[in-house]
Amino acid sequence: MKNLIIIAFLAFLFTGCYDPAIQESTDINIYKSKVDTTKPNQILKIAGSTTMAPILKNVAAYFKSANDITVNIKETGSIEGIKAIYSDSADIAMASNQMPDSLVNLFQKNKKEYAEFLLAGDALVFIVNINNPIKKLTDATLKGIYRGEITNWKMLGGNDENIKLFSRDQTSGTYSFFKETILTDKSLPEGVDYFKDQNEILRHVSKEKNAIGYISFAKLDYSIDPLDISFDEGKTYIQPRIETVNNLKYKYYRGLYLYYKPEVYNKIKSFLDMVKSDTVQKIIRANGYIPLSNKLIAKH
Repeated sequence: MKNLIIIAFLAFLFTGCYDPAIQESTDINIYKSKVDTTKPNQILKIAGSTTMAPILKNVAAYFKSANDITVNIKETGSIEGIKAIYSDSADIAMASNQMPDSLVNLFQKNKKEYAEFLLAGDALVFIVNINNPIKKLTDATLKGIYRGEITNWKMLGGNDENIKLFSRDQTSGTYSFFKETILTDKSLPEGVDYFKDQNEILRHVSKEKNAIGYISFAKLDYSIDPLDISFDEGKTYIQPRIETVNNLKYKYYRGLYLYYKPEVYNKIKSFLDMVKSDTVQKIIRANGYIPLSNKLIAKH
């Protein structure tokens, strides 16, 4: 199933990216008629990915301006967000990676259904301090660093300093994607510092000259240096840029998903309809992510 999602993701990157010629709808009330007005001041509960929270907070503000619905967003991490829809403590989960097999099995074991909505695209970017002379790595070397096989920058032609590893915490969808892509069947070595928020990784890498960490492509700023990565054993190096992520030359791309149970669909329908709008595509792009055509896949 994951291969099918990746195929769908690739197709949407080529056919569904935001067209700047598309104009925003001038009628913000087009979603209002889909709200059940017999239940004023409804509360829509969204939980999960800290990576996706900036998008959803802006979308929620736009949605609230057209509807008498309060949207509560909790940044709990992707895994906890999915658990929240399973336990009915949230209506929608934000997940910065596809639902892991362990939670898929939990839903299936208890005969519960869920639906998956592909909201946007993103990429995982590896960052170092601006004073670190190492500015590019091969995919294999990067994996060697995070698997504990390469422990000193001198081994890569840099300073004779131990490499300081930073990682997202294990409830994060970003960590799940990192684990699948970089660690595969290996584990992080001892001494890694884990962070709940990728802004903390940015801050610490900007201060510690021997550090390496990873963040969302949308979070890049000039306080750190993103590493160029070679996916062909050092023949060419790809900079993580908008164009290289969009054309898939930069390989550490991923989907950003919304999950919910079918039984709450009527409650959240107006919100999902709005997510497909031109305005939300602009919000996604403004936050540094890759707008996609909408895709809904039912899971059983």
